[in-house]
Amino acid sequence: MKPPTGSDEGPEGDPAMADPPNIGTRLAYERARGRDGGSGGGTDDPMEGRVSRLEAYAETARDDLREIRGDLKAIIAKLGTFPTKTELDTWKWQWLLGSVALFAVVIGSILAGLAWLES
Repeated sequence: MKPPTGSDEGPEGDPAMADPPNIGTRLAYERARGRDGGSGGGTDDPMEGRVSRLEAYAETARDDLREIRGDLKAIIAKLGTFPTKTELDTWKWQWLLGSVALFAVVIGSILAGLAWLES
């Protein structure tokens, strides 16, 4: 069987190639060749190389996903150590009140020192 070269030259009469979207294409010819047994037992299968490359790619993608999952677990664990909004608000008020108290002590010390100098 001769492979078709264009869409007007497809083997429409061959029942092995009765897949309407692919009639007249190279894909239909390869499908029919595989159903008919091929050209006499050759071992040169162009799909084998592509399939092996896809398998290698899938394995690489699987390894990458494992690495990403590990990184994501580490990020989630680290997020648990960060303070919450409530804790930050509490700390903000503690610092503000501590600063006001320190300011009052400094001003009180200055006034006490001035009062002592006056006496």
